[in-house]
Amino acid sequence: MDSFKSYIEAAEHVLVIQAENPDGDSVASSLALESLILDNFPKKKVTMFCNLPVPAHLRYLEGHDRVVQDIPHDFDLAIIVDCAEEVLLDKSFKQHNAQRLNKVPVLILDHHNDNINFKFDTVNFIDESAVSTGSVVFNLAKDNNLEVSEDTATFIMASILSDTMGLTLDFVRADDFRVIAELTDLGANLSKIDQARRELNKRPQFITKYKAELLGRVEYLLDGRLAYVHIPWEEIEKYSGIYNPPILVFEDMRLTEGVQVVMAVKTYKNGKMTAKMRTNPGYEVVGDVAAKFNCGGHPGSAGCKVEPGMYTYEEFKSELVKYTRECLDSLEKSKKENKQI
Repeated sequence: MDSFKSYIEAAEHVLVIQAENPDGDSVASSLALESLILDNFPKKKVTMFCNLPVPAHLRYLEGHDRVVQDIPHDFDLAIIVDCAEEVLLDKSFKQHNAQRLNKVPVLILDHHNDNINFKFDTVNFIDESAVSTGSVVFNLAKDNNLEVSEDTATFIMASILSDTMGLTLDFVRADDFRVIAELTDLGANLSKIDQARRELNKRPQFITKYKAELLGRVEYLLDGRLAYVHIPWEEIEKYSGIYNPPILVFEDMRLTEGVQVVMAVKTYKNGKMTAKMRTNPGYEVVGDVAAKFNCGGHPGSAGCKVEPGMYTYEEFKSELVKYTRECLDSLEKSKKENKQI
C-alpha cells in the first residue's frame, strides 16, 4: 500500500471532507490536516469542506471559517476524516462536483470500526486503537516523518480532548496521556484550548433560561436509566446558531442519579431526525444503538440520523428507546456472567 505521504506528494489540490453534522474531532482533525500538509508541502492547496457551517460551539478552533460549503471542481485528492458512513455524507455527495470522487484517490482517516460503504474506491488509514481522528493524523505524521508544528499539535490536542471529554472517558489509556505530553512539547497548550472553548461558550441570559426549559422537560425512561429530551425544529432554528441545545443540558442529564445513557433527538422541518447520545462510565452502549440505524460513533458517544419519511417522531423515539433497552440489558447480563466466571 502506498504511504500517506506519497498520496500528498502526488497531489496538487487536497480536499478534506467532514461529515454533515461535524463534532469537535471532525473539525479539529480537518484543521490539523490542513496545517500538517501546508507546513510540509507549502506549494499544495488544501480546501476543507463540510456541507454545513461549523457549529457555533466549535468556533473556538481558530481557522474554522476556512471550512467551505461547496465542493471545488479541481481537487485531485480527497481525504474523508472521522467518517466512513455514506449516510453521514448524503447531501455532500449530491453536490455536482462530488462526482469527481469517482476519479481521484480518496483516503479515509478514522478511528471508528464502521462498515465502509461508499460507492467509490477508498484507501483506508483506520486505527481503532486511536482515541480520535486527530490522533490518527499525529500517528501518520510520525510514521511518514512529517514535521508537526505548534498549530498542528494544537488542533490534534483539541481533537483528542473533544472525543475523550477532556481525557475522562474510560477507554483513555496511559499512552494517550503520553501523546498529550508529546503535543505539549511541540507547543500545544491544553489550558489555552480550554480557555478558548470556555470563552466562546459563554452564553447570553436568554440561553440560560432556555437551558432551564430544556431540563424541565427531560424524560427519564427505562426505570431512570435513560434521560431523554426532544428538540423541535422551532428551537433548532431559534437557538442552534447561538448554542447547540444538547450541549446545554447533556452534562446535567449525565449527573442525574441512576442515569446511564443521555439522548437528545432533534426533529427538522423537512422530517429528518437526528439523535445525539452519550453515556456514563460503565454503560458504553450508544455506538451499538447508532449501528442499528446504520450510523456509528464511539461506545460512549455516538449519533445517528434518519431521512424524511423513514419514521414518524414517535416511531423513531420508540425504536431508540427499544434499542437502548436491549443494549443496556445485554451489557448487564454480560457483566453478571463475567462475575460468575
